[in-house]
Amino acid sequence: MGIKEGEPMQKTIIAAIITIMIICSFANAQPFYVSTIPTGDELGGDESNFMSLADAADTVSAGEKVWVRADASYTVQDGANDCILHLTTAGTTVTPIVWEGYYTTIGDGGIVTIDAADTLANAGLSGIGGSAFNVLKNFRFTQATADGFAGGTDDDFVFKNCSFDNNGTNGINADNSCRFVNCIAYTNGDDGFDFDATGLAVGCISHSNTAAGFLAQTAVFYNCLEYNNGSFGFQIAGASASALLGCTLDGENAAGDDGFRQNAATGGEDMVMVNCIIYDYDEGAVADGAYTENIVSRFNLFNSNNTDVNANWLSVDAGSGVADRGDVSSSQTAGQLFTDEPNDDYTPASASDALATGLDAGWSASFWASFLGATNPPTAPSVGYLDIGAIQREAAAGSGGGQPVIGGGVVR
Repeated sequence: MGIKEGEPMQKTIIAAIITIMIICSFANAQPFYVSTIPTGDELGGDESNFMSLADAADTVSAGEKVWVRADASYTVQDGANDCILHLTTAGTTVTPIVWEGYYTTIGDGGIVTIDAADTLANAGLSGIGGSAFNVLKNFRFTQATADGFAGGTDDDFVFKNCSFDNNGTNGINADNSCRFVNCIAYTNGDDGFDFDATGLAVGCISHSNTAAGFLAQTAVFYNCLEYNNGSFGFQIAGASASALLGCTLDGENAAGDDGFRQNAATGGEDMVMVNCIIYDYDEGAVADGAYTENIVSRFNLFNSNNTDVNANWLSVDAGSGVADRGDVSSSQTAGQLFTDEPNDDYTPASASDALATGLDAGWSASFWASFLGATNPPTAPSVGYLDIGAIQREAAAGSGGGQPVIGGGVVR
């Protein structure tokens, strides 16, 4: 069958249209670039063509990235919204929207300051209305009259290398399933980190806030540091499983306050606290309910507290030998325990009681090796080589300790 007249041309035109449609569908699937001095092109598109922060928030779609240049503080209000950065578009689980600060070169880790100048309620605000799937890297949210970043009821934010400081209420107010890596909150008028529901914090610092350092319903805190907060160091207010792992808590003579408090007093609360330093509080660890075996507490160092643990916590996994909690009761001064506590260096000192006394899998290996060797019950296991607390003291290989965890570099 022959080709009809005009058919090749029709096919060519159709193919061209399809190609154009495909190109157009990916036209905005590009990095956007933001500066305090935008060029006026609403589509951005390259490093010499900058958008405003508000235009980027209105334009970006799931799976796209926004590079925000730290050339000056961002202080321009987002329209009628009582904030500067107003997020309204959600990503997805596999195609999140990523906002990342830089200074002069893409990827150099420059910190972008979002400054509400003590006039706007929030420096950052989410208006997405559900699961956000937005990632924010290298941002400082400061000088808000209310929360530095207000997540509202929106879930699934990730913050990396972000600071929340000098805000009127909370440094950060977040809802379900928010994650924080290498973030800091300080000098806020209420809590440093306030998780209205669930959260995860790794290598985070909270200090000098009026209320709690970290407040959550349910959360996991790993290698986090808090000091000089006005009420609790860590407060868990919910009735689900939470964990405090390798953290350092310093009340700085906080009379009447608790280092860690589990204050949901009804049914089924599960808490794990392992390898933590609790120093200079009225009460070190407090459980409002008599949870007994629901709480796992192992190899924590208590020092200079008026009371290390309350009666409910004392009943946790009580016993002797291999059933013992393995806690370290230290009477060292701050100068003996930490490298320089007055200047906020919580690295264990050279002869600290925290050195190489933490729990690791060597304890379990020793336990079961003795059992399999026909010692029944097993002999008391030896302790591994972890230092207790948020920071490992740098040491030669094989001698216990390791590289510092806090302040170990920019997280990508």
